[in-house]
Amino acid sequence: DWGSKTTIGIVAGMIFGGLKEGRASAHWQPFLPSQAGSSTWNERQRVWRNVWEQRFVRVAGGTVSGGAKLGFFTSMYCGLQHALAIYRDVDDAFNTAIAASATAATLGLVLPGSLRWRLRTSSLGIVLGAVAGLPIGEQKKKSKLSIALHS
Repeated sequence: DWGSKTTIGIVAGMIFGGLKEGRASAHWQPFLPSQAGSSTWNERQRVWRNVWEQRFVRVAGGTVSGGAKLGFFTSMYCGLQHALAIYRDVDDAFNTAIAASATAATLGLVLPGSLRWRLRTSSLGIVLGAVAGLPIGEQKKKSKLSIALHS
């Protein structure tokens, strides 16, 4: 379960990161020699090839970076949720809330900014993670119960 959810998080992050960088690089317009006046065909072709290579590298980098980032947080959330279920020997909404709080707090710590800003964002992440995690955990608990009752 942990591995499949982490894989889905990595793939979703790769798609998001690639699309984000592809969209950003589409608006980037380099200075081309053809705009400056006379240039040879080979020089214009070389410049266009370099432009497309830079765009490709930017999109590929965004794909890998987005996959790594979202994959890490998905892995952390699911792993912590499963570890809590094993440690506490019960699978309830509190496991989801605690995992969401810890993941949101970690996200707050890795965001750019001063240490004070990071700590404030991390503490807000703890609260928002718990507030968002409890209903998600309750819904998960109800769906598992309904599956068990219908089986």
